[in-house]
Amino acid sequence: MTKRKILIVISARASYSRIKTALLALLRKNKINLKVILVASSSISFYGNTRRQLEIDGVSIDQCFETLSEHKDFYGQLDTLCTSMQAIGKYILANNFDAIFTIADRYETIATAISAVCFNIPLIHLQGGEVTGNIDEKVRHAVTKLANIHLVCTKIARDNVIRMGEYPCNVFITGCPSCDLAEYASKSNISPSEILPRYECIGIDKPTGCNPYYIVLQHPVTDEYEDVSRQITETIKAVENMKHDVIWIANNADAGADKVYSAVSTFVKSKKKQNVWLYNGIDSSDFLSLLIGSVCILGNSSVGIRECSYLGVPAVNIGSRQSGRERGKNVIDVAHDWMEILNAVNSCVKMPRCKDNLYGDGNAGEVIADILENIQLNHIKKLVFSQ
Repeated sequence: MTKRKILIVISARASYSRIKTALLALLRKNKINLKVILVASSSISFYGNTRRQLEIDGVSIDQCFETLSEHKDFYGQLDTLCTSMQAIGKYILANNFDAIFTIADRYETIATAISAVCFNIPLIHLQGGEVTGNIDEKVRHAVTKLANIHLVCTKIARDNVIRMGEYPCNVFITGCPSCDLAEYASKSNISPSEILPRYECIGIDKPTGCNPYYIVLQHPVTDEYEDVSRQITETIKAVENMKHDVIWIANNADAGADKVYSAVSTFVKSKKKQNVWLYNGIDSSDFLSLLIGSVCILGNSSVGIRECSYLGVPAVNIGSRQSGRERGKNVIDVAHDWMEILNAVNSCVKMPRCKDNLYGDGNAGEVIADILENIQLNHIKKLVFSQ
């Protein structure tokens, strides 16, 4: 029996959580020969140590390409993208793949997409059809137009992809694999006091996990680059006025990342507020367990929209980065204003935990693996005009 050879390219810690359950399900398929490579920030331990997470999960990494640029500005994004494309292209040239899988909407994902197109290899795209702010909005839809198979999370996302001219028969509602992880976390019963001592952090001593706490995760908004410093300063000022412990998770590697990380680490080290701790990365399963035990999450990560919606965890969504994305009743949207942020956080204490299956029912990984094991693959596509 000839196995279908599929390449999955992972470019960031968030990308792995988006694909993890599907990846593990594909590894269990007898008809699939799966290869996994790492590029960009996923190859650097500072940004969450994705490589270690894969190894813990028993996933073999075929190649790890350190393609993340030293530049932390717009040129750095372009440099990372181009270097990643070269590495992916050379790897593809040395192998014979039936399909290539790219994840979501980070700017590096377009390197995978273009590489697949240049080699006439069918491209599979996860999480197309959604609407947000930031550079992700452009990248997501560009990858959709390069992709052949679309694995989307919601009905609206499917409708959006079809309206973009894609064949309806190639657009599948699968749900989000990260909600599978949220389902596992909801049943794990691991306490914060067990999780937090495992990880190194910046701050005075380490949090015990026994006190009420908030989680903060805020990334730079690339199309508001000139305002990044002010935006993170407003969040820091809100945190200064919060009454509970704060577990701050370090930001990703987008343009402006150095401004955000420098401001946060300087704040934590200044000891102005002694119950704030900064973590460079926490494994996805532990992170989700921490979310379950938190008062709320604040920032602009999609985890507040996706996983927290599934778990019912209150989320204070700051600014425009997630603008337009479908959301559940757990989300409070605020501007980059410290008083507005603080008021929203305080209201989360009394907010009921309303779980929502908007982004899936916790079985997306198996659904995706079944589709990719059996679907007919073809790299040819034409624009389809909706009737």
